[in-house]
Amino acid sequence: MRAPAMKPRGRRAKTAEPETPPRDRLVEATANLMVERGSIDVSLADIARRADLNSALISYYFGNKAGLMMELLRSVLGGDISKLDAFSQRQLSPEEKLSGFVRGMIDSYFTYPFINPLTHQLVTEEPETYGPLIAEEFSKRAATILRNILAEGQASGVFAKVDPLHLYFHIVGACDQFFHGRYQMQHIFGIGAIDEPMKQGYSNYLANAVVKSLRPAT
Repeated sequence: MRAPAMKPRGRRAKTAEPETPPRDRLVEATANLMVERGSIDVSLADIARRADLNSALISYYFGNKAGLMMELLRSVLGGDISKLDAFSQRQLSPEEKLSGFVRGMIDSYFTYPFINPLTHQLVTEEPETYGPLIAEEFSKRAATILRNILAEGQASGVFAKVDPLHLYFHIVGACDQFFHGRYQMQHIFGIGAIDEPMKQGYSNYLANAVVKSLRPAT
């Protein structure tokens, strides 16, 4: 399934383009509502209304709301992780690959800010079902890409020895806190929203900080 297209609010416009399958329309509607509201608290009725479909189709295609949420994660994270993997295979230096990995993670959180709260909700409410799925389909894939970049840099002498687990949680935690802690930005720094320039500034800062932290001591 393709990643959801972030579309303007409202019913679908009549165009000459091929009709989007109902399954994809439901996923797109869910993503759009969560981004617009800045919350993962969206009802099935709201989703169906935005997609201009009967809410019974959610059960038909996904089984239940949790199934729809898992499919949403697959549609956005699956493609983004594949892009990170492809980027890591390019003829670039380990430092360039690591910088690109960090920037790619931040881009995902910026475009789809519901990623982490939605993941936490699924794992908390149905850990035996979604814990293993999320770990295998998303977290493990991202960690493997990062581990390979780290190993390449260590083999070539540009990265110091460091535990891949520490590096993974350093990057993921920095991404999560920046976007999930928006209330702190508002009350401490007077910043109400994260815009493109702020995202880009944070990408530059974090990517440079991570790369520099791995350079061997001289």
